[in-house]
Amino acid sequence: MGKNVVRVKAVDSTGAESPWAAIVFFVADPNHGGGMTLTGPESVILEQGIAGATITSYTFTVPPVDGHSGQDYGRVRGYNVLTGQWDQLDYQTTTNGITFSRTLAAGIYSQLEFYYYTNHTCMYNKSNITYSVTFYFQ
Repeated sequence: MGKNVVRVKAVDSTGAESPWAAIVFFVADPNHGGGMTLTGPESVILEQGIAGATITSYTFTVPPVDGHSGQDYGRVRGYNVLTGQWDQLDYQTTTNGITFSRTLAAGIYSQLEFYYYTNHTCMYNKSNITYSVTFYFQ
């Protein structure tokens, strides 16, 4: 359970190598959350990135909770290394849970901020947040 980083590169039979790549993912227990549950009205996860790499894709999921119907929303922002600013990559309103998935160009985003807002306490300590991030090494 918890955060896992897998870093890989391919080498063929002649010794040619691919660039390094990595993926970060969380493993959560569906009954205990793995430390990634909604615990309040505003839940934020900051993926701080890996030195020397930029992010080329992500998924972010806040699963629905039976019986919840709120005025919720989710957002993903990325730190743009070219401008030094946080760009909004995804935003959506919802009544119960959300999933975002996006592919990004290499060389632009080094960190991500995953955010979910809910106005109902019925989701707290019940909805397990998961995300995955793929990195590209320059």
